[in-house]
Amino acid sequence: MNRKRNIIEYLILTGFAFIYQLSFLNWLKILKHHINFAIEDSDVFLCMGKFTQKGLIPYKDVFDHKGPVIVLINWVISQFHNSEIGYVWVLAFFMAFTLVGANKILKFYFNRKMSMILTLVCLLIIRVYGFSNMTETYCLPFLMWSIYFAIKYLKSSHISKEHNVWYSFFYGITFMVCTLTRLTNAIPLCVFILVGFVVLIKEKQGINLLKNILFFIIGATICFLPFLIYFYCNDAVYDMLYATILYNIEYTVNTPTHLTIMTIINHMVYVLNLFIAALIIAAYNVVANQQERKVAICVLLASMSAIGFQLQSRMYSHYLIIYIPILVVAIGLFPYMLKDKKMKIFAIILLVCSSFVILYKNVSAYRHSYYNLYKDNSAHVFIKEAEQIKEKIPEPDRKYVIAYNTNSLFYLCTDIVPCYKNFILQDWQCSFSDEMRKNFEKDIMSLKAKYIVLTNGEENNMDTFIYQNYEPIFTTTDLILMRKK
Repeated sequence: MNRKRNIIEYLILTGFAFIYQLSFLNWLKILKHHINFAIEDSDVFLCMGKFTQKGLIPYKDVFDHKGPVIVLINWVISQFHNSEIGYVWVLAFFMAFTLVGANKILKFYFNRKMSMILTLVCLLIIRVYGFSNMTETYCLPFLMWSIYFAIKYLKSSHISKEHNVWYSFFYGITFMVCTLTRLTNAIPLCVFILVGFVVLIKEKQGINLLKNILFFIIGATICFLPFLIYFYCNDAVYDMLYATILYNIEYTVNTPTHLTIMTIINHMVYVLNLFIAALIIAAYNVVANQQERKVAICVLLASMSAIGFQLQSRMYSHYLIIYIPILVVAIGLFPYMLKDKKMKIFAIILLVCSSFVILYKNVSAYRHSYYNLYKDNSAHVFIKEAEQIKEKIPEPDRKYVIAYNTNSLFYLCTDIVPCYKNFILQDWQCSFSDEMRKNFEKDIMSLKAKYIVLTNGEENNMDTFIYQNYEPIFTTTDLILMRKK
């Protein structure tokens, strides 16, 4: 009976995952291709998947600084005739596993009915930080299930002191998935592993600890091996490691931060509010709830790392997607705070404020989707102009084209493949690496490209050389087509 109920619940959650992907007017994106107009990471990832499908080797032939897992997933999306349909299916698949994992966590604290209701509330929380074609999105279900396994152990460690080695095997897979998207995506997992590590040492489970380390390594290796083989066979192992790890270190070190007190306060109030609430809930449980202290310590440390990392980074809200499992656990810990008569009023205020933030941001997200679909026509104008540019380039020469500092949407709507490794935001990318800048300048000076597409009205680092060796032959409002003299 329980198994039947679980299957029904999982099917319902899968249905809601699909509904979620079609909500907020997203269903219209299947009919209207690429509505938004911006330099979006999602479009860059779609480009990487599309270029890989056409036979280019990621990082060796075309560069982006996100790991190969994101390229693989976007390669899968590119297999669909309509990429928007592929986008919906793939994201719904990941969302379904995320929701089932969240439901399993909530069942530690609530009955079946309440767990189901709160899992649907988690959909609204996810909308606060977004669930689109981002690196964090694809790490989320792995992190959710890993944290479920970790909590399962921590809640029963006083009974069974040994940690299940197969949990660590899955942790290893999760760690590698996170590392092969964006290294910092593994932070929440590392917090739970650290606490579990301390618990095993405290319980004098040295042999079990070694077994878990071994299984973690095996899981990580099995996940990494297919990528290693692929890039080794294509002589691109260093290119992959440089893009995924080394370049991101340069990117982080060379990224200036100009934070003011008002910027920090605004970000904490508008973006980090739910994690501040989670931190407060966790701190209360660490002090007052012996039964949940180990789990609460994990939530406390993870909330602190979320807030700390966000304030010292570029502060994009989607970075926080990977910490959503922490919010799910905090929901589970919240009733303990509510039952305390001394804390009840404060807990209710915390609940009301958090609920207001979630609802307000969901309404804002709907309004933003409506604006992009019905009010902002810039994407349609750009697509039309890009197609006009394409028509001016003879078909045999379309493999000798590069768009310089131009929106990645150009490649998606024209089906043109770049002839140089750096294909998007070149001046910005090269600003973090002298080696990359020299290589890109070498590419431009090779004159391999017969045509260069520039953004009208924008200045570029290589403009002097380009205008000496290329001539403008067609101009639109947004774009300039340059042909080699």
